[in-house]
Amino acid sequence: SKLTATRLGSIKQKEVQVLRKRPPRPSFIREKALTPAERGTALHMAMQFVDFTRCATLDGAKEELSRLYNEKFLTKAQVESISPEHITAFLSSDIGRAMETADKLEREFKFSVLLPATELLDEAELEGEEILLQGVIDMYFEKDGEITIVDFKTDRRPPEGELLAKYTEQLHAYRRALFEMTGKTASKLVLYLVPHGRYIEV
Repeated sequence: SKLTATRLGSIKQKEVQVLRKRPPRPSFIREKALTPAERGTALHMAMQFVDFTRCATLDGAKEELSRLYNEKFLTKAQVESISPEHITAFLSSDIGRAMETADKLEREFKFSVLLPATELLDEAELEGEEILLQGVIDMYFEKDGEITIVDFKTDRRPPEGELLAKYTEQLHAYRRALFEMTGKTASKLVLYLVPHGRYIEV
């Protein structure tokens, strides 16, 4: 069986997860206002491709977003949906400052690992079965031998209750996958709440 890390949290919370990547939208509706999910995708793409060393100031962040548009990483609608203040706020946070001085930084780290099914899902009948876990870690960085995993969230309301539990499951899956891929265990798991400029360590 195959399972995405995002889907794992949904299964455990019995919720439906809308996957980040969608098929291309028809050209006749591409200019409409972006949906919340599409705005989230745009923000994630920006955080993947911006040059953080040029985003210390608001003007610098704006210039980087313009560069991503000019180089066709982002559409005009996507750029307009991103607040450059969110980028500078991240860089000025404790997590952002730690990231800037990290020994190693990975963004949009794709993984695919085979794990025991019972490790991911609490179902006795899966004993002896394996599941291919796939997903993408928004960011992880290593500093002084310690690894931090960062997952960017664009929810307008801070996650709590079942939603927070679902996100926590995702981060635990990311840590497990990263260990399988690198042999290293993340010591810090972080949900960075982009609209709020703060983070939750889980």
